[in-house]
Amino acid sequence: MRITTQGEYGLRLAMDLAEVYGKSPRTVTQLANFESLPRDYIQKILFTLKEADIVKSTRGKNGGYQLARSPQEITIKDILQVLERETFEVFCRDPDRGLTCTHLRDCGLRQVWITIRKNTDLVLGSVTIADLLDDERLVRQRLQSLWLQPQPSAELVAIA
Repeated sequence: MRITTQGEYGLRLAMDLAEVYGKSPRTVTQLANFESLPRDYIQKILFTLKEADIVKSTRGKNGGYQLARSPQEITIKDILQVLERETFEVFCRDPDRGLTCTHLRDCGLRQVWITIRKNTDLVLGSVTIADLLDDERLVRQRLQSLWLQPQPSAELVAIA
């Protein structure tokens, strides 16, 4: 798993927009200044997030960017899949995803990679942008609850 700066800043921008959700939009300049990044870089990320209906833009004097949905409806996984394409890339044969490996024999390593991907997706899909605005201690507790008391519909995948 590798998260690029684009993925990292996409999450930070979503958090910035979540803080003002339901209020005035933020301009690219405001977001760029807040994150100390070039406007062009912020604009590129926002364009990609807009294409995926994660953010929306408004033109005009009071225009700018806002989240397209509530921060409680947008997960870390939603954003990373848009900006990174994969949360954990598996190059093995994975019939669920139509991938085939160059190694023709059975390989125990494949099951490790698939299990990591499924668990990574579970964790990233269960943490919303709204959760990230909470105190760090609360975020840690939320993540620990996934391991200590998994939900029946979202159990962590055990390695057999």
